[in-house]
Amino acid sequence: EYFDVLSCGLSEWRLAFRATANVGTSVFDAYVDGTNVPAVVDPACKNTDWTQPCHSHYRNADALDNWTNVKEVLLAVVDGGVVVKTARFDGQGSTFLDWLDKGRLLEASWADLAGKASDFFSIAGDAHQFRRFFISQNSDACAHASGWLVAVDAHKPTGCVWEKTQKFPILKYSAGPVFARWDCGRARDADAFVVFVKYAK
Repeated sequence: EYFDVLSCGLSEWRLAFRATANVGTSVFDAYVDGTNVPAVVDPACKNTDWTQPCHSHYRNADALDNWTNVKEVLLAVVDGGVVVKTARFDGQGSTFLDWLDKGRLLEASWADLAGKASDFFSIAGDAHQFRRFFISQNSDACAHASGWLVAVDAHKPTGCVWEKTQKFPILKYSAGPVFARWDCGRARDADAFVVFVKYAK
């Protein structure tokens, strides 16, 4: 359950959670308390061979429910069988619900994530719109909605075009070096978001 995610030669990152696209259950509920996470998940759901099938979310209850001595948190975006984006956060003094915060950001694959204004930057996100793990630059109107990361966490027949689908959750991310409009080409649908923790020695 510990992996060398950043290819540094050390298996120091513990896999705490995996959100999987299009499985028909809420990412947020699975993360918070394990709702609808099967007692037995596919082996690929809890390792880093991203090419193998995973048909559910995965919650490492021991890691999330005993959130102590956490030094850093890594959020990884998986698309096409590889990690395509990462963001690393200071985990010291955090809880498993509040580490996704701009003030804790240490480094990210997106060059503008630290400096660009954002209107949502949290796990809870915009609950009214079912947008979780939401790192948003602008969410005022569908035509201008943009950001870096979002889990569309419910079937939304009346939502924006980019979040209307029969399948959920939709895991969207900006595939470019900076934020992207959700309805344009630089925004892509990911296969998974994965949360790793590293402990203080």
